[in-house]
Amino acid sequence: MAKLTMKKISIYALRDDRKAVLERMQALGAVEIISDDSAADGFAREDKSGAAETFERSADTARRALAVLDETAPEKKGLLASFEGRRSMTPSEFAAFADRAADVLADCNDILELSKQRTENAAQIVRRRTNLAQLEPWKGLDVPFCFDGTKRTAAFIGSLPALYTEQSLAEALAAADSEIIFDIEIISASPVQTCVFVLCPIDMHDATETALRSLGFARPVGGFKSVPADKIARQHKKIAALEEEQERINERIAEYADRRRDIENMVDYYSVRAEKYRVISRLDQSKHTFVVTGYIPEPDCDHVAAAIEAVAPSAAVEFSDAGKNAPVKLHNDAFAAPAESILRMYSMPGKDDIDPTPIMSFFFYFFFGMMFSDAGYGLIMILATTWAIKKFRPETNMYNSMKLFQYCGISTFAWGLIFGSFFGDAPAVIASTFFGKQFTMPALIDPVNDAVTMLGLSILLGYVQIMVAIGVKVYMCIKHGDLLGAIFDNMTWIVFWTGVLLLAGGVLTGVGVLNVIGAVMMVVAALGIVVMGGRESKGAKRVLKGLYGLYGATSYFGDMMSYSRLMALGITTGVMGQVFNLLGSMLGGGVVGAIFMAVIFVAGHSINFGLNILGAYVHTMRLQYVEMFSKFYEGGGREFTPFAFNSKYIRLQEEIK
Repeated sequence: MAKLTMKKISIYALRDDRKAVLERMQALGAVEIISDDSAADGFAREDKSGAAETFERSADTARRALAVLDETAPEKKGLLASFEGRRSMTPSEFAAFADRAADVLADCNDILELSKQRTENAAQIVRRRTNLAQLEPWKGLDVPFCFDGTKRTAAFIGSLPALYTEQSLAEALAAADSEIIFDIEIISASPVQTCVFVLCPIDMHDATETALRSLGFARPVGGFKSVPADKIARQHKKIAALEEEQERINERIAEYADRRRDIENMVDYYSVRAEKYRVISRLDQSKHTFVVTGYIPEPDCDHVAAAIEAVAPSAAVEFSDAGKNAPVKLHNDAFAAPAESILRMYSMPGKDDIDPTPIMSFFFYFFFGMMFSDAGYGLIMILATTWAIKKFRPETNMYNSMKLFQYCGISTFAWGLIFGSFFGDAPAVIASTFFGKQFTMPALIDPVNDAVTMLGLSILLGYVQIMVAIGVKVYMCIKHGDLLGAIFDNMTWIVFWTGVLLLAGGVLTGVGVLNVIGAVMMVVAALGIVVMGGRESKGAKRVLKGLYGLYGATSYFGDMMSYSRLMALGITTGVMGQVFNLLGSMLGGGVVGAIFMAVIFVAGHSINFGLNILGAYVHTMRLQYVEMFSKFYEGGGREFTPFAFNSKYIRLQEEIK
């Protein structure tokens, strides 16, 4: 139960050594720097927020340039590239990047400028295509839009919001004004619009316009002096030129692909510098000295002190008690450490909590395997995670995730052998379908035919985990000096439910002594709960509280029944596998049957694997969070967040374990 003891560290050093000390601390990543709202007496704060913002803007410029580069010339990566982690670099190599940072920033600005130009060109293309769509109905017009007639005639060029033919339009105009004389040409027509050219005597201009207006006549926007067909041709030419320009821009952006690593380095370089300057703004400083205060895990104290004194011989490093507000850092062995991520998703331990990871990890692996419960699937998990770990040598977080599923895979494999499941009943189906042989996987428990046994085993395992959780609570009560709470609020429940278990065992086996022992344990424990459960009160109120405490047995019973999901998911995985095997064997033996079997086998078991590994993961977490943690775990702690080299693409070689 490894929750590291935290210490408070205070570093007093000359201001001339500030850069060296902070860079060393950032590389070590072992101290969480803290500061009060205001500087201590005799000290001041140096506002470096402007410099930090400048560095952050440079980092953001690099991020945006990378996004443009990834969009235009995406890097070719394999499906498993995410396992590779960050590139390693020595501190000296990283520091040397400062000499090239200005050039890389200039490249980023060039990329963004090209991207801006590309965006503007794209907007122009959209506008011109919109204009083309508006001009397309007029391509048959052989006069400009601005043409309004001759000395003796008036011309009307426009559209009507309906479908007309020359005859129907002539009838509509005559109905509007029977006196006007006109000539009509339909340029184009659609169900929603008719483009027309109308000619009339000059002295009938107003009457004709009034008649047209009554039908919803509207002139086109823009009185072009050229024929629409010429305008359309010019628009096509300009769009083609813009598209060629876009290709040239994309090619120019792609030319920066060989600078991708430098741009990634720049993101980390300026992000790290911005973080350092934000820290400087929080330090207490005088004219010649500065002070760093923070939290540090006790095992790191000597190492950090020696490292600080190596770069700043005049520095003084002091350690003191961390107090109640100290952050939490976990430290577990290789078996439990992968499950720390499960705990973090719930909550870090509070100040009075123990680290439950060692206990939880065992039950997590154990229950996951029972739910997933197929030796074939477990073998896949073991082989895949082992290969990935050796191939990619992932960083700590990815390594722990792989180890989590590796241990779950081992448990799954073991439970699969217990249940006689290897890709469902694949060995039996293949043997009977293709070889005419009868084969049955040996099994200690058949989940389908021994469902009652499975249910009993599931509830028994729930009993074990809940009793372990209560046992942890007993330990915590004793540790904090609450002996009565340990005995009467917790031990009594262990005795009570052990009595229930013995009584049930006596009923099932017919061993009378188990009945007697179980009943006695239940009665003694129940009396203890009733008498001492409300001990903080007096009289009838004490008894009522004790009876209410005994009523809590229903809650424990409900929690134990929740473990029936172990049976349900264990059966589901096997049954789904058997269904897919049955479907695959429908065409019988032979070449066609073998091909069909292979296709259904791969597709079906992939679906079964994906669905049930997710179900096992989620439901196993639920059993830890709801049934186990509710018995002893409070949470609410704050995770230790050291001042470190927080980078996305680079890891210093000092970080490599």
